[in-house]
Amino acid sequence: MANTKVAENRVTVNGIKYYRGNALAVSIGDYGEKDTPVFGQNYLQVKSRINLNGVKVTSKPVSIDFSGTSSADFGANVTAWIKGVKTTLTGSQAISKIQSGALALLMLQTRINDLKKAANESSRVLNNLKDYKSERIVSEVLMVIDAETSTTITNSTDVKLTGAKASAELNLSVKIDSTKTTNVTFHPGTCFAYMLVKPKWKMKFLKKDSIEDLDMDQWGT
Repeated sequence: MANTKVAENRVTVNGIKYYRGNALAVSIGDYGEKDTPVFGQNYLQVKSRINLNGVKVTSKPVSIDFSGTSSADFGANVTAWIKGVKTTLTGSQAISKIQSGALALLMLQTRINDLKKAANESSRVLNNLKDYKSERIVSEVLMVIDAETSTTITNSTDVKLTGAKASAELNLSVKIDSTKTTNVTFHPGTCFAYMLVKPKWKMKFLKKDSIEDLDMDQWGT
């Protein structure tokens, strides 16, 4: 059953609303300040990224409900990752290729405890987050990719993040079987939507000390 609705400023999966504002500049582990302009989309102002090298990622394809969905909802241009090539499609082309099964909308998620641990282990990250007024971290992304690669990733029993070489780049180590592992690099500018989490701080002497928990911060909240 289709459980995902796409709108110009958000993607809703099982009732959970993901951000689309500034998505092309975002990747898992990015952090910065959430901006909520009076006019325009809410979005993350990306400042830097947490080192998540070796952190496990879970993945799953999401099924889109196309009833009432138009190309305008997808946007004039959609950036897709097709077998290693960053490709720009029109909204109608993206819809057609997803409906035909050539492309898929893939969700990639980090575990909150892993994300929290990585942030707490970096004094640089903690100090930066403490200085922001509306600090947020990216915990999940949605990407439009070719269905074959999507299947390879979702069928893997072991998917991990590896070091990124460029801003908004996303590198995965994907275990195929007991003897074979492949690397998948998503180029900057291929994120379609993302989820933010808000640090809940452990206080020490009335000051922010370390991250106690990370609370989901959906679009519209």
